Amino acid sequence: MFSQIRSRILAYFIGLVLLISVLFGALSFLFTYYVEDSLFVSLLEQEKVLVEAQINAGQPIQPQLNFVRYYPSTQQLPTAISDVLKDEPERIEFSGPKQNGPMEHEHQNNKAHYHLVRLGDGFLVAEVSDYLVVRNIKGGMAKTHAVFIGMLIIIALWLAWSFAKRLIKPIEQLNAVLIQVKGDELPNGFAKQFNQDEIGLFAKELERAIDRVREFIAREQHFTRDISHELRTPLTITQGAITLLSDTSLTKEQLPLVERITSAQQQMQLCIEGLLALAREGETMHEPIPLLAVVEAAIVEHHQLIEDKAIELEVNVSNTATVTANPQALRIVIGNLIANAFSHTEQGEIDIDWQSPRLIIRNSGEGIAHDILPNVFASGVKGNQSQGLGIGLSLAKRLCDQQAIGIALASNEHGTTATLTFA
Repeated sequence: MFSQIRSRILAYFIGLVLLISVLFGALSFLFTYYVEDSLFVSLLEQEKVLVEAQINAGQPIQPQLNFVRYYPSTQQLPTAISDVLKDEPERIEFSGPKQNGPMEHEHQNNKAHYHLVRLGDGFLVAEVSDYLVVRNIKGGMAKTHAVFIGMLIIIALWLAWSFAKRLIKPIEQLNAVLIQVKGDELPNGFAKQFNQDEIGLFAKELERAIDRVREFIAREQHFTRDISHELRTPLTITQGAITLLSDTSLTKEQLPLVERITSAQQQMQLCIEGLLALAREGETMHEPIPLLAVVEAAIVEHHQLIEDKAIELEVNVSNTATVTANPQALRIVIGNLIANAFSHTEQGEIDIDWQSPRLIIRNSGEGIAHDILPNVFASGVKGNQSQGLGIGLSLAKRLCDQQAIGIALASNEHGTTATLTFA
């Protein structure tokens, strides 16, 4: 799913502000509790000095603070303290229910909070429930902190939006340049509008890469145009010469030679047409094509490959069968497969069946050698008996990939089956 960088930046800023605010709030509460406890500990230490002086002077023990009381032994301590000291003798802070006694006062709740300091065998205990400032103001602190977080979020949103806008602007400019690309009209000279930063460096490298692509396209177009003219012209001439030669009186020794020339001519024609079809971007245009017409045209084009052979050809393709592909690419692929079936079958049957959405071409030839079958679509791979260049099936496979047509070959000692699967 598409996600804007600007939205992610805003989310990161807000998340960071919330995290820092929560941590700051937690630390604030911990700090205030620590300060409060430190104050009570300091007051008890002062009282301890006073009471020790009274004990040493043999005077009656009288703490200076009215919320502090001296207990000579553990048994006289409030139950909330004595019960806990049995298990945690080093503890100095306690909470528990209030008890009636001279140090108890009216409170808003029935919860007492004690601080303790040891004094010889006795204890100084401060009941500080009335002096717990943090407990009384923590609600207000939480509200203040929430308001503070809200203000920070608003500020963070504004800062994040401004930062994201400045950060994304050059990326949007670069994206706009690329969106305007149509066909072969590649952008040029766009990198100079960007600052000397990471985006500017990326734009320069992208412009350099586009310039190289432009050069590649120009070379490919020139090559395709030149090869189309320079190779098709001599092929046309040689085809005419072969036709005239076939109409003359040939000896038995000359006939096989003419057939080999004719076969090589057709293979070269298919090879050139396939290469040109792959080189032209327009070949990816699809349209509905009557399949039977393409099959019949391929049979007529390569019929001389099965002349004088004991072969039974059966075509089971409905005249209503239609596939969607590029006409020239489909003609080359089907022509290549039919030519292979004709060339590698000396006798027997060749079946061409349409089983929607598959076109199946079977022949009863010697089959493809097991050692080359896994790599049969690789360029240059061919059997020992093949007189071709070893690139026909490779071109067919590449054209099928270009046209989104599935192609598969299965072979054994009884023959070969080629299957085209249309989307």
